[in-house]
Amino acid sequence: MAKFRQIASMMSLSTKSMLSYRSDFLIGAIGVLLFHVTNLAALYLVFSIGGSIRGWTPAQAVFMGAISNLRFAMGGLFFWGLNQLPEFIRNGKLDRVLIYPISPVVTLLSTGVDPVGVVDLACLLGAVFWSLHSFPPLGLVNVMAFLALMVIGLLATLGFTLLTVSPSFWAPSQNGFPNAFRLMWEFQPYPANLFPGSVRFLLTWMFPVAVAVSVPANVLFGQTSLGQGFAIVVLVTIVDLVAGFTAFHAGLRRYQSVGH
Repeated sequence: MAKFRQIASMMSLSTKSMLSYRSDFLIGAIGVLLFHVTNLAALYLVFSIGGSIRGWTPAQAVFMGAISNLRFAMGGLFFWGLNQLPEFIRNGKLDRVLIYPISPVVTLLSTGVDPVGVVDLACLLGAVFWSLHSFPPLGLVNVMAFLALMVIGLLATLGFTLLTVSPSFWAPSQNGFPNAFRLMWEFQPYPANLFPGSVRFLLTWMFPVAVAVSVPANVLFGQTSLGQGFAIVVLVTIVDLVAGFTAFHAGLRRYQSVGH
C-alpha cells in the first residue's frame, strides 16, 4: 500500500507540473477534439458510402476507431514516462529514476500523466456510447470477454513498448524502433480482416496491433469464438511481456555496468 501511495504522489506532482502551462493544455485539448471529430466522421462516411464492408457497419467502424484511439489516450495517460526512456538516458535523468525504492518500470510509468489524455478519454468515451446505441443487444459473456481481452491487450502493448524502447540503452540517439512501432498503430482503427492474410499475420503475431482492438472487437460482435480470441491474445501477450522485460533488464544492467 505504501508503494501505491508513493506512485500516486509521484504522478500527482508530475501532472501538476505539466498543468502549470495552461495555454499549452488548452491548445492541445482543442487540437485533440478536432482530431477525433474529423477522424471518426471520416470512418463513418467511408463505411456509409461503401456500405457494410466484410460485415462491419458504419457504427461498428466508429466503435473500432473510438476504442483504438481510447487506447492511445490511455497510453498518453499511463505510458508517457515509459516513452521518455530514450530522452532520460541521453540527459541522465534515468539515474534519478534508479534511486527510487521501487521497480524502474513502475517508476517510469508513474513519471507523469499527460493531462490532454483526459480530454482524449472524454471525447472517445462519448463516441463509444454514441456507437453502442445502434448495436443489437450484446451478450453479457461477449461484453465481459471483450473487456478482459482489452485489458490483456494493454499488457501486450506494455511488453512490446518495453521491447522497442530498450535498444536505447545501447544507442540512445539512434533508436528508431519506437517511431516505427507508432507507425504500425495506424492500422489499429481498422478491422484486421479487411487486410490480406500476410498483413493480418504481421499485425497479429509480429506487432500486437490486431490483438489490441480488432480481436477483442471480433469476439464482442461474435465474429471470432471466445476460445480462439483468448488463445491469440494471451499467447501474444505472454511472448511480448517476456521479451519486453528481458530486453529492458538486460539494457538496465548494461546501463549500470558502464558507470551511470
